[in-house]
Amino acid sequence: MTRLLSKILLGLILLAGLAVLLAGHQLFLLQRVASGSSPGERLLIPALVPQFEAVLGTEAMLAERTMQTALGIGGVIFGVGALGLIVMGRQDSARARRAARLVSPPVFADRDRVSSHEFVPDGLRMWTALYRMVSIPCFLLGGFLLLGIYAAVTHGQWVTSAVLVLVTIGSFVAGALCWRGNANNVRKRGVERIDVMLGGLRWVRFDDPTVRAAAWSQIGGCQSFHNLSQPWKNISVVTLRTGEKIWLWASCLIDYDGLVDRIERGRQGGGLPAPYAGNAGIGVAFRFNR
Repeated sequence: MTRLLSKILLGLILLAGLAVLLAGHQLFLLQRVASGSSPGERLLIPALVPQFEAVLGTEAMLAERTMQTALGIGGVIFGVGALGLIVMGRQDSARARRAARLVSPPVFADRDRVSSHEFVPDGLRMWTALYRMVSIPCFLLGGFLLLGIYAAVTHGQWVTSAVLVLVTIGSFVAGALCWRGNANNVRKRGVERIDVMLGGLRWVRFDDPTVRAAAWSQIGGCQSFHNLSQPWKNISVVTLRTGEKIWLWASCLIDYDGLVDRIERGRQGGGLPAPYAGNAGIGVAFRFNR
């Protein structure tokens, strides 16, 4: 209850800051009209003009320092409210992740497996080749910039040469990173195998034999990034309530579309249906994989 009241108070502070900023902006427009620099300027809220004059006085209302003070105070108040809400939101997220980590992971039986999706090495090689194609223009740009640096130095343009040096370094660094490909990213964030179970997900990371599992209730979201013209570039990110993320690449997993569809159905429905018992789980997997 205390945190809720604190959030309400911070929200009111944020709104107060917006109100003061609006008043400062109104004063800015009013002073432009009064000085003649912008005679056609339209005030946002003309009814505020007599209120300003009654409270501040004509001289203070048209003083530039009054407008600057209003904008400064409004910015500070708005910043306090926004920063407070951000900090409290981050604290709530951290508490939720800590609470999720205390929940014991489920143990699934193999008969409850709906489908299994293995890593496809050819997909990683394709991503690596694509990244290396992108790196070539970066290296070519760096080479041309070296000529530009030489010309700038010979003409005594030291500021220009310094800027070109920084851009050249950035170009070569970007080229080197792209040349390395996407292998490190896939191995760090992706999975070697992921199984869709009736009650959740089970997966194995690269170079780690530990079998991890999460119930559908422990999955916070699944965000997909689709490329309509090139479906092999589709990516989905499964976010657990513990904060852990599982990246799924369409080109690097068997039956990617079916996997994402089952994750969405299981997460939204709280589980996948099991109309049969015992070994009938094979029939369920067949039904999903048709």
